[in-house]
Amino acid sequence: MGASAWIGNWSRRLPAVDSRVWLWVIFMTAAIVRIGIILARKTYLQLEHVEPASVALSLLHNGTFANAYCTTSGPTAHTGPVYVWMLTPIFALFGEDTGAQLAIEVMSTLWAAAVYLMLPLLTEMVGVGRAPGIYAGLLGALMPFNFWAETKGSFEQPVATFLLVLLFILLGRLVRVPNPNVAAMLPAVAVGSLLAITSSVMVLPLGILALGAMLRLSRPDAVRLAALFAVGVTLVLLPWGYRNHLEMGKWIFTRSNFGLEFWLSNNDRATADYNTNVDLGIMEMHPASTPEQCAKLRAVGEVAFHAAAMRTAQEWVAANPQRFLALTAERAYLFWVPKMRRPAQTLISLLLPVFSLAGLFLLYRRQPRAVWLLIGVALSYQVTFLLVQSFARYSYPVQWVLWVGVGVAVHAGISRLGERSYSGGSGS
Repeated sequence: MGASAWIGNWSRRLPAVDSRVWLWVIFMTAAIVRIGIILARKTYLQLEHVEPASVALSLLHNGTFANAYCTTSGPTAHTGPVYVWMLTPIFALFGEDTGAQLAIEVMSTLWAAAVYLMLPLLTEMVGVGRAPGIYAGLLGALMPFNFWAETKGSFEQPVATFLLVLLFILLGRLVRVPNPNVAAMLPAVAVGSLLAITSSVMVLPLGILALGAMLRLSRPDAVRLAALFAVGVTLVLLPWGYRNHLEMGKWIFTRSNFGLEFWLSNNDRATADYNTNVDLGIMEMHPASTPEQCAKLRAVGEVAFHAAAMRTAQEWVAANPQRFLALTAERAYLFWVPKMRRPAQTLISLLLPVFSLAGLFLLYRRQPRAVWLLIGVALSYQVTFLLVQSFARYSYPVQWVLWVGVGVAVHAGISRLGERSYSGGSGS
C-alpha cells in the first residue's frame, strides 16, 4: 500500500473512531512523553524555588504570604495567590526536596496535557469538527518543544492556559444557547473570574473573549453577561486588593512586579531575550538574585522598590526612544519565534507559526469570526510582552492558537490526499 493510499484510509477512518477515545489518547500521549523525559533526564533533581515556591514555603512555615525574593523580603504581591495555594499542600505532603519537585513537575505536566486534550473540543465548537483539533492535540502532545514551560511547574502558565482554553470553549458554547439564563452563564463567569486572579496578564484576553461573546448575544443577554463578569471578577480581585492594601499599603488587584520587569528589560545593557540577559548578568539586578539586592528591597519595601524601578525604566525610555522601539520590535518577533536552547526546539519554533498561518487562513475561509477571536486573544495577551524581555515561558499560554492552525492545515492536507487516493482507487 502506497503512502497516499494509507493516508486516504487514515482520513476516512478517523471520523469513525469515537472522538472521546482520541481525547484520552491525546492526554495520555502528552503526559507519558513529558513524564518520560522528566524521569529520563531527572529534571526534578534541579530544585526551582522561585517566587511562587518561596511564597508557598513562607505560607506553609510562617502562615504569611511573603518572602518572594528571600526569607526576609516581607509581604508580597509579586505572584498571585492561586498557584501559591496549589503549591503549598504539595510541599506539606512531599517536603521541600526532590520529592516535592517531582510532584510539582507531574502536576504541571498534567495541566499541559489537559490543554491538548481540549483542542478537539475547541475546533468542534468553532464549527470545523473535532478532526483538526485531534491533529493539533496529537502533534502538540508529541512535540514538547517548550518543555520547561510545560513541565517545570515553577510558574502558573500551564494552569492559566488550561483556564483560558476552557473559557474559550465555554463562551463559544454559550452563544449557541437560545436566550441563555444566568445559570447557563455562570460556568464561563466562574472560569473567567478564576483566570483573572490566577494570572494578571490574562485580563486582556478575558476581556476579548467576553466581548466576543457579548457581540453575538442579544442586548439583554449581553448586558447580563457583562454584569456577571463584572461581579465575578470583582469578587475574586477585591479581597486580594484589600489584603495588599492592608499588608503593603497599596491597593494592588493583580501583581506588584511590572515595574521590576520593565526595568530589567529596558536599560543600557538589556537585549530583547531573557536568556541573553541572564548571560550578560542583567538578572543580578533582580532582588532574588543576591542577598544584597534583597536587602535593598527589604529596606524600602516591595512597593517602593518596584515603583523606583519603574521610574528608572521610564526615564531610560524617554532618553532612548529609538532603542526602546528597536527592543519592542524584536520582542514582538521573539514572542512568536522564541530563542530556544536546542536546535530541534528552535526548528519547531520557526516552523510552527508558518504552518499555523496557513491553517488559520484556511479556517478563516470557513469561520472568519473564530479566527478573529483567536487572533484577538493571542495579540491581547502579547501586549504585556512587547514591553518586557522575551522568554519561551511567556509565549506558551497562547501557543495552543498556533497548534490549532497547524491542526487545520494538517487536516486539510490529509483530507486532500485522501480524496485523491479515493478517486484514484475508484477509477482503477
